[in-house]
Amino acid sequence: MKTESSKIKILICDDLQNIIDYFSMIIQSDPALELVGTAHSANEAIALSEAKSPDIVLMDIQMENGEAGILATKQIKEKNPKIKVIIVTVHEEDALLFKAFSAGAEDYIIKTQPQETILQSIHDVYHNQLALRPEIAAKLREEFIRLQKKQSSLMYTINLVSHLTNAEFEILRMLYAGMSRREISKKRFVELTTINTQVAKILSKMECNSTKELLRTLKELNIFTYIDQIPK
Repeated sequence: MKTESSKIKILICDDLQNIIDYFSMIIQSDPALELVGTAHSANEAIALSEAKSPDIVLMDIQMENGEAGILATKQIKEKNPKIKVIIVTVHEEDALLFKAFSAGAEDYIIKTQPQETILQSIHDVYHNQLALRPEIAAKLREEFIRLQKKQSSLMYTINLVSHLTNAEFEILRMLYAGMSRREISKKRFVELTTINTQVAKILSKMECNSTKELLRTLKELNIFTYIDQIPK
């Protein structure tokens, strides 16, 4: 049996007072939990997390803007990694949940879920008893972050590729396929110096210092697979 001093400290963050009242009622129904504060905005959530040091923050994913809860989660976890965050949402929106887990959230609950399910999530997160072991959840978050960074790099690189001329694009594709500059010059029936000049322009537009660096980046992103899938 938990003593008063060992209760699980909960902070509720939501911009709607009726939601805060609802979750407050749920928290107060469990003698093992203690409500230490409520916040109505991301900034207030960050400030109260620092002041109250809750064990768990119930964080609305969308407050003053569509991703306020995600940004607050990231800052809270950076300042105090021991604080655990459970995202509270209305709908299971994959893109937002992806960002929330990338920011460090441990779990998420739907606002309309039964009281028992909400309480179970709180206890499971606090005791590291999620369906996925904590170390697996941590690896998944790392993978989420890696994929998110890759997606950003992919979109940025495709944008750079879009600024190439048709001739530059075809030369880039040949380099990607493993052809040498001399082989490309013969295939395109132009002088090697012309190919060298065009490759230099490609490197400048793609913001790379060498052909080796450029090809390594393109292969890591598997760039032409994505480009070839774009409808003509």
